[in-house]
Amino acid sequence: YQSLANKEKFPDYNKRVISLLDTLLASKRISDAFIDGEKIRKEITNKNLEFYIVKNLYEGESSRIHIQHKNIDTLYANVYRISPDIFLDEYYKSNESDSIVTQIINNKIPEKSFEILLQNNKDFFEYSTEVLLPQFKKGKYLLVLGDDIKHKDSLDFNIGYSVFGVTDISLSYINKNNLTHFLVLDRKTGKPLQGAKVSIEENSGITDKKGELTIITKTKKEDKDKYKNIQVTYQDDLYSEWFYDGAYYWGNDKKENEESWEASVELYTDRAIYRPGQPLYYKGIV
Repeated sequence: YQSLANKEKFPDYNKRVISLLDTLLASKRISDAFIDGEKIRKEITNKNLEFYIVKNLYEGESSRIHIQHKNIDTLYANVYRISPDIFLDEYYKSNESDSIVTQIINNKIPEKSFEILLQNNKDFFEYSTEVLLPQFKKGKYLLVLGDDIKHKDSLDFNIGYSVFGVTDISLSYINKNNLTHFLVLDRKTGKPLQGAKVSIEENSGITDKKGELTIITKTKKEDKDKYKNIQVTYQDDLYSEWFYDGAYYWGNDKKENEESWEASVELYTDRAIYRPGQPLYYKGIV
C-alpha cells in the first residue's frame, strides 16, 4: 500500500497503511515488525515544509512564496528586518544559523505577520501552492514560516526561513587574475549607477559613469573557503550578498577563464496561462 499510494490512482492507500499500522502497533509487542511499523508510520505522518522566494525585489514589486507542504493545515508567517551583516546559510543549514534565527524570533518584533491556510486532505501526500508576499520598503528581511508559532519551543514545531532583499540595485561581477570586475545597474531600468560604493571586506571603490568598477581581490590562504560579504550602497539604497570564497575564486586559471565562457538569453513570463485581454508581463535576462 505504501509503495503504490498516489494522488491519482490510489489516493486512500496511505490511510489504509495507517489503519493497518494502528492495529499492529496496538499490540505493544516489541518485534522487528513493530519497529518497522513505527518507522513507516513516522514517514507517512511526518510534517514537511519547504518554500522558495525571489531573493531580490525592487521596492513596490509584487512577488509570491512557493510552498511545498505535507500534513500541515496552517502556516504562520513573520517577516523581520535584519542587518545586511547577518549571515544565514540557507543551503547547508547549521545549528549556528538556526540559533541566529531563534534569537531574532525571540527578540525582534516582526515588520509584518500573516497566516497562510493550506490544502490538507488528510491523505498524507505532499502538496504545493503559491501565496502573495506583502510589499516591503527597501532593506534586508528574514521570512520565517512555522506551522504553530505559539508552540515554537516544542520538538514537533516545523519551521523554515529565507532571507530576501528589497533594493533597486542590481549587481553582477566576474573574477579574473585576482581582479574582480563589477557592474552596478538600476534593477528596474537597467541603467548604470554612477557613484555607487562597492565593498568586499576591507576593499572598496566607486563605480564610474558606466556603473563599472574593478577591485583587486587577491585572497590570502587563511581566508580561502570562507563566506564573505559584498555590499553596494547608492544614495539611500543598499544591496548585500554573501558568497563562498572557495567557489568564488574557482577557475582563476588564465587559460580556463579565456576559453570557457558562453553567452545566453533567458525569457520569463509572469504566469503560464492568461485570460483574454489580460496583460502579459515578461522579463529577458542576457
